[in-house]
Amino acid sequence: MTKAYEFCPICNKNIESVFIENHHVIPTSKGGTVNDILRICGTCHDTIHYFIPIEEIENYKTYHELASHPDMQIYIKWIERKNNTGHWNIKKVLKNINKVA
Repeated sequence: MTKAYEFCPICNKNIESVFIENHHVIPTSKGGTVNDILRICGTCHDTIHYFIPIEEIENYKTYHELASHPDMQIYIKWIERKNNTGHWNIKKVLKNINKVA
């Protein structure tokens, strides 16, 4: 069986579809619906929620706005050098980012 892939516009990688998640631009706790989502890989999704507080997440409604966050730019610079197309452990990612930041 061949694996299906989707493109993550945050890290610019083709990721196995099983690792693609829905990021709610408007949190569901604030009335967000399935119409308010961006499709991104799980590692980028975890990293977004690590760096951007829930109170500020609505200020980042597009892929470009999310990727332009200063901490996300450091992460993207790091992840773009990796060949992985799956899901990274966010604690290990952040540990490695701190080494290159």
